[in-house]
Amino acid sequence: MLKVDGTRIVNERGQQVQLRGVNLGGWLVEEMWMMPFVTSPPEGSEWAVVRDHVSLWRVIEGRLGKEAAARVKKALREAWLNESDFDHMKAAGFNCVRLPFLAALFDEPEGMRYLEKAVAWAEKRGIYVVLDLHGAPGCQSKDHHSGETGRNAFFKKDENVEAACRVWEKVARHFAGRQAVAGYDLLNEPMGAENPATMHAAHDRLYRAIRAVDKEHLIFVEDGYKGAETFPLPSAAGWKNVAYSLHVYGFQSTSAADQLAKLAWLREECEKVQTIYGVPVYVGEFNQEPHGTRETMQAFVEEMLKHGWAFTQWSYKQVVARGKRNMWGYYRNPHPVEAIDPFRDSETEMVRKCEQYRTEKLELEERLAGVLGEKKPEARSQ
Repeated sequence: MLKVDGTRIVNERGQQVQLRGVNLGGWLVEEMWMMPFVTSPPEGSEWAVVRDHVSLWRVIEGRLGKEAAARVKKALREAWLNESDFDHMKAAGFNCVRLPFLAALFDEPEGMRYLEKAVAWAEKRGIYVVLDLHGAPGCQSKDHHSGETGRNAFFKKDENVEAACRVWEKVARHFAGRQAVAGYDLLNEPMGAENPATMHAAHDRLYRAIRAVDKEHLIFVEDGYKGAETFPLPSAAGWKNVAYSLHVYGFQSTSAADQLAKLAWLREECEKVQTIYGVPVYVGEFNQEPHGTRETMQAFVEEMLKHGWAFTQWSYKQVVARGKRNMWGYYRNPHPVEAIDPFRDSETEMVRKCEQYRTEKLELEERLAGVLGEKKPEARSQ
């Protein structure tokens, strides 16, 4: 079991454990930009553009029915991530994965089973799992990765916060005592809060919901891109065994130098977390796109290793129809693949296409291999 010791994350023997690994993006939270889906409906179609998890499954279920849609979803998930992927992660030298999930997962009859499987697979290989509520009830921002683009109702309706408390109570009760669980990431990128006070008031309610059933696990709290100085003092909030989490991207970069410039920002923010609040830092998401290089990624990773900051890169894999080369996925498709067309494909066609997305049919991104993890596994290509 991990716990906080000042600004360090340590195990039960007091030994520092520096979490390093990847996010399992795309598995339980579909994002159109990093997955092979046709998103534009046929001209004259009654269907809307597919932008996110909600609109994707609305189209598939609307066309094929609930049972067929459930079979397609199952096939996609089993291809996108399975137990063999944890062998790849272990071989790469990762000791942690961050697992994004939507609150809507628990509307499925066997929703908890997916979290349980991932934790069990990780447990066998000595890998920690950060469980991340990526999409809260009502959505905590307008962004597609909250599950539904443009909704942003989480902070506006108390019943949504209450529903999120129930989700975390259920998850924390299920995983209480499980050493493979590093901890709980309360809300992914809660940018929809109108101010830090509103955001952290919700965080406090989620924290207390978890602590009612699990007093041991780490709890990760994000800044929602509002700045490290907006975190509450843990002692004043009554929070114990917490780490503060930052995400860093250089989306406006036009050169490798621009990407490196983000390193100075990250250093400053992380130093604030450690000196002002006296808690560990967790860089829950980061990447070096666009215009990043192996060297800029190496610089980021070396800086985090030097200071003992925990980190998980976004993301373990990316599959895009045209096989475009970039660093978003530790694994990626080297050649074009057939995209799932939710507007036209039959159930059989969708299930068949899913098989293309298995990691065994992808290629290791050489600019990340041996940089993110402690080892450089053998590259495989289709």
